[in-house]
Amino acid sequence: MDRDSLTGCFLKKDIISALYQAKASADEKKAPFSLLVIDLDKFKTYNDTYGHVVGDDILKFFANVLHTCLPQPYNLSFRFGGDEFVVILNGKNAEEAMSLSMRTKNILMEKIFVHKEHTLKLNFSAGIATYPRDCKNPDEILAKADQALYISKRLGRGRITRFDKIGVERFKRILHWLMLLVTAAILVVTSFKGKAYLSKFKQYLETSLQNPQKQQQTVKQNSLERKRVYLKNGSFLEGIIVQDDGREIKLNIATGEGKAIVTVSKEDIQKIE
Repeated sequence: MDRDSLTGCFLKKDIISALYQAKASADEKKAPFSLLVIDLDKFKTYNDTYGHVVGDDILKFFANVLHTCLPQPYNLSFRFGGDEFVVILNGKNAEEAMSLSMRTKNILMEKIFVHKEHTLKLNFSAGIATYPRDCKNPDEILAKADQALYISKRLGRGRITRFDKIGVERFKRILHWLMLLVTAAILVVTSFKGKAYLSKFKQYLETSLQNPQKQQQTVKQNSLERKRVYLKNGSFLEGIIVQDDGREIKLNIATGEGKAIVTVSKEDIQKIE
């Protein structure tokens, strides 16, 4: 197979034939293989801002990381487009492909790209599909890995998504926005200071959703009794106080959609009963 003169990766024209070879080998060994589709984040911005020479050096820099982290002959790297790469991970199931991809991503983020006066930290988004779990032929696996990449980009870049986990990622995103909407509705109804509280609670909920395990560790159950918190603006909130650090309290309140954690500053509280 021919190689791209800039990156040293194989060319796009040979991907399909390589995928059929990977399938034949997988069928013979009764083993899986995975396909990783990678898109460099913000490459177009870097290319337009610093010029094509810097853009080419970024591509070479990234390709070198790929060759180091995912070496041949077990892994085959292709340059699929301007800043898009495809890697065939022979013998790797979805979990192993995710582990290798995350390792590659972390190593890339630890490195600093330097070009004269330009210093950049690079990152990428990626999608993973696995044969035979996600598809029955090589023509499908490329499309499905690309769908997973699309979800990664939609979720904010810098992510790696497995095709078989797309439904989970979509559910997380929907749940995230539902939580924000429910909290906003509660604040508007219960407080004249709804706008002031909304900014604080959005930040809190986003932090909680991004790292739920950490949140579970820090929240302390101070009381299982329901309390009514009267605010100085005349409104009140009712629920279980799950944390009180002296400056603010965290209140677990029931909503029409379930439950939500609300943070209230002690300065805004008139009394608690």
